[in-house]
Amino acid sequence: MKTLRYLVIALSIATSVFAQTRTVEGAAKGRIYNEPMKQWVPTEIEVYVDLKGNFYTVVLQRILQPRGMLPKESLPAFIAALEKSKEWANKAKEGEVEITKSLGDFATPEGLILHDIKLNFFSAKKGKQTDVIMLVTDFDNRFKNAEVYIAVEDVDALIGVLKRVQATYKELLEQKKKSDDFK
Repeated sequence: MKTLRYLVIALSIATSVFAQTRTVEGAAKGRIYNEPMKQWVPTEIEVYVDLKGNFYTVVLQRILQPRGMLPKESLPAFIAALEKSKEWANKAKEGEVEITKSLGDFATPEGLILHDIKLNFFSAKKGKQTDVIMLVTDFDNRFKNAEVYIAVEDVDALIGVLKRVQATYKELLEQKKKSDDFK
């Protein structure tokens, strides 16, 4: 019975937290490596925004769903890093280059806890396989993280979702104004 009470409390907290956010339309595809099963598993990456304009990436995988948080100011640099990965993919293919290189570390200090999303470019098989590796550390639990491989062909889908963050933020603010009338 005690466990059920904590579950109800946890669910009500989660509901109130997400009531102040909105999911951005669309999702990007990626894959994660399932170590126990020794295989690659497809996953989706969703983005949502809060009332401050911060945006979050959520890696939809099994039970754990790591959520990385970034301030709205980092959105242009995050998109630029993803755009750069497409340029590097072409260079890697042309030069038959195998490389792993950082595209950026998007860290946000919150007290003593560091929330971050890191982007790395990865090229293998003489440039024939190119990916963006997105390392997500959950903003509530730094031990909950994910390493998502996004094929460069799928990067445009993530960029498209990220470009809709501002419009979704405006919609969220409009809904907040409307809901403030319910007093």
